[in-house]
Amino acid sequence: MDLVLRGAACLATPVFGSACGPTDGGANGSGGASTDTGSTVGEAGSSTGSVTGEAEVGSTGSTGDDDTAGETSSSAGPKMDPEIDCLEMQWSWTNDDTPGSSASHVAFDGELRVLEREDGVPDAARVLRGFDLNGDPTLAPIVVASGVRVDMAARPTGGLLFALHDGESSALEVWSSAGELVESVDISSMGDALDRPVVMAHPDGSVVFGGDVVGDERESVLQTRVNDGFSWERRGDYEFVLALDGNGSGVTLALLGANPFDEGYDVFVAAYDPLGEFLWSVPTGSVSGVLKTSLPSYDFAAQGEGAVTLGALIGVDTETRQGTRDLVVSHYDANDRMPAWSTAVPFVDGPSTTMDDGGIAVVGEQIVAIGGRTIPTIAVLDFNGTVLCSGGLSIPGQDLHIADIQPVDADTVVLAGSVTSDGGSAASRTWIASLTVSP
Repeated sequence: MDLVLRGAACLATPVFGSACGPTDGGANGSGGASTDTGSTVGEAGSSTGSVTGEAEVGSTGSTGDDDTAGETSSSAGPKMDPEIDCLEMQWSWTNDDTPGSSASHVAFDGELRVLEREDGVPDAARVLRGFDLNGDPTLAPIVVASGVRVDMAARPTGGLLFALHDGESSALEVWSSAGELVESVDISSMGDALDRPVVMAHPDGSVVFGGDVVGDERESVLQTRVNDGFSWERRGDYEFVLALDGNGSGVTLALLGANPFDEGYDVFVAAYDPLGEFLWSVPTGSVSGVLKTSLPSYDFAAQGEGAVTLGALIGVDTETRQGTRDLVVSHYDANDRMPAWSTAVPFVDGPSTTMDDGGIAVVGEQIVAIGGRTIPTIAVLDFNGTVLCSGGLSIPGQDLHIADIQPVDADTVVLAGSVTSDGGSAASRTWIASLTVSP
């Protein structure tokens, strides 16, 4: 199955020195599949949703008229339960028009970009949406791809990167902030497509693409591309790549999995210099649970020369999935194979909470971590691991799932995921929210 892509006509100047799309098949299908005019979802007003107000946690409200967004309506607002002293909800947005939708990624390139999976659209379309920092839609929804694995990251110079895999081929795409496809590059390692692709960009514009290939055994792959094309590749250091980040000086930090076993796998943070040379790695422990369902259970964020990690499935029986669950945040660096510190925050929702969801972000001088489902537990910590505040994030009558977290500035973080009603049996709806973090 070829990638099904819908984007605006390719721009004239490629970023990595290649044509906008292959002309003889490959990751984007046969000639010109990546140069189609952009496809929007639904009729006029398809980007409408519910926006809840700015002032108080749990309040309701709506935004004014907007040509892109159409009319908006108010709904029951989210609340902190118990109220969390150092977090304030500014606004939230729910996609009431598309049952079965959920946000998988959020990025910031001067505006918020949300990647949404819409099960109601044929072949599970991945739809790009745009919002300003007040929660007002700014970009008519665009179908980026259908029936594929996708990762998304912002470019330092503006615009977005997409890593895609359809089971047979993989590609790196560059999109402008206006939702235009700039360039598409086939990605492979010795002819093998990369499964579970992840992508990130360094401040100098170089891009790191990660994933894994499966031959006689599973091998991790890391590749870097610079403005004039391919730079370096590392293959087989570990088994698979969970996430990528950078420390601002060109060093790539990778969260990597190794030694998969029947009930889980080992996790490492590894660092590579701008030329791809290995610098250091530290083990961060093991994750319980089968590989395919446990991958989202770990997340991390760079903090200086080290990395902060979010642990999951802590103290859980792998058969019953019951036990004590903690939101565990640990700091690792190159100086010691043991964590410099590790802090456990008990989940608000107790043993009923699933651990497949959450994320972590460095926001100014604080660390924000969130995990769990239904009533996710959110915590703010300082750089020494001290918990500044913590609690549950809930919406009355709704189950809440957080898939991604994105810092916007020194005191703002955006959450993206979905809400469901009727005990989780109703169709999900995309949900995003902006929170202010105070010391």
